[in-house]
Amino acid sequence: MKKLLCCVALLFCFGPALRAESTGEILTFPANPAKGFHWGYALYLPKTLDTSKKLPMVLMMTDVGITNSVEETQKETLYRLRHERSEYPVADELGVPLIMPMVQRPRGFYTHALSRAVLVSQDEKFKQLDLQVLNMIKDARRKLKERHIKTQKKVLVTGFSAAGVFAWRWTMLHPEYVLATVTGGALYHMLPVEELNGEKLIYPVGVGDLQEITEKKFNKKAWSKIPILSTNGEKDTNDTFVYSECFAPKIERSVLSKVLPGKNIFERRAQSIQLLHELAPNVQTHLYPWLGHKPVTGDVIVFLKKHINGGPLRPIEPRDTSDQKPNFPVNIVHIMWGNDPQVPAEYKEWIDPNDLVLQTNATHPNWIYNQYGEIDILHRGEVVGHPVGHGSISDGKKSLLFFGLSAEELARLRKEKDRTFTVRSHHPEILDIPADLMFTVK
Repeated sequence: MKKLLCCVALLFCFGPALRAESTGEILTFPANPAKGFHWGYALYLPKTLDTSKKLPMVLMMTDVGITNSVEETQKETLYRLRHERSEYPVADELGVPLIMPMVQRPRGFYTHALSRAVLVSQDEKFKQLDLQVLNMIKDARRKLKERHIKTQKKVLVTGFSAAGVFAWRWTMLHPEYVLATVTGGALYHMLPVEELNGEKLIYPVGVGDLQEITEKKFNKKAWSKIPILSTNGEKDTNDTFVYSECFAPKIERSVLSKVLPGKNIFERRAQSIQLLHELAPNVQTHLYPWLGHKPVTGDVIVFLKKHINGGPLRPIEPRDTSDQKPNFPVNIVHIMWGNDPQVPAEYKEWIDPNDLVLQTNATHPNWIYNQYGEIDILHRGEVVGHPVGHGSISDGKKSLLFFGLSAEELARLRKEKDRTFTVRSHHPEILDIPADLMFTVK
């Protein structure tokens, strides 16, 4: 079964089924090493584009996860740009072009988050990736000028998850080119100081060695004038701290652990936000109650509209909470296998035929399934299986939770004479599975 990565943690949920499509024009341009970029980029031109005035562009790094080829990266990027609600509406609502670099993310090399390994890479394709993106922007401005679309030197920057991390770091690397920035799902923010409590803050914890690795000193004066909004879900458990491609254990993570000594993601997040309050008055932070690892596109648009010409920071009143407080318990009404005809065809790509699928008749915040989706399979009251959560999908009316069983567990189930089983939740007060709800194994 195809697996998805969110940052580097297993993505346990998908958003609502995507029905809408962008209606603007998408242009693609190939890599051009002679002009300073080894990757292609896409330009989205919304129908709302106002060509009578000089416009800023929106920069958003692609975040399509690990791919096996440049072609796959491009295909996935263009699909997201056309179909996914978190991408094109920003450009549509602002009436400005959107540029999206189509940079591949190989396994263990976090290009989409502009990790330290990427920034110091001497590989020709990845070397000075931040400057490559800047060169793409300059090239895009020339291309747009040929279409009689005038653009500003400075851009708006946004992104969610890995792309949100990229947005924050790229803004700090090139503040002279940024009007305003919004990041989402980017938990550990690079701090605008060289040291803290006697500890040198190396990239990407801080800017302590930025000049050494980029030959460019951090322009704090320019950065401090940029209005920035940082959004996170209170229920977001996507913890990049523990993954080596996000923070190398012996280098960045050891420094980060001294800056944020919290024992878990919630303590470290609180410490990170507190540091931003102390060190970055140009940054508005907001934690959304009941929200998991999901973007808040509505508030992204509101903030960028308010700062489309730059600073100073004028805080917004956040409204887009996306995930509301659920009514507990979440009720399971049907259990089936992944190859059941009731599983919609468009979900077959993600759900394996041997996955056990639990259905609700309502949608709920995705973090519920992430934190409380633990179940056992029972036969006559005895535990005979411990399926692993693979994910969940919602279409706005119902949710499907799907769990994987090992080959050994399936074989064990098939050995039982009547092959009729029930499912027990580890958290019945949150996820209610009726004891008389059964399924069979063929």
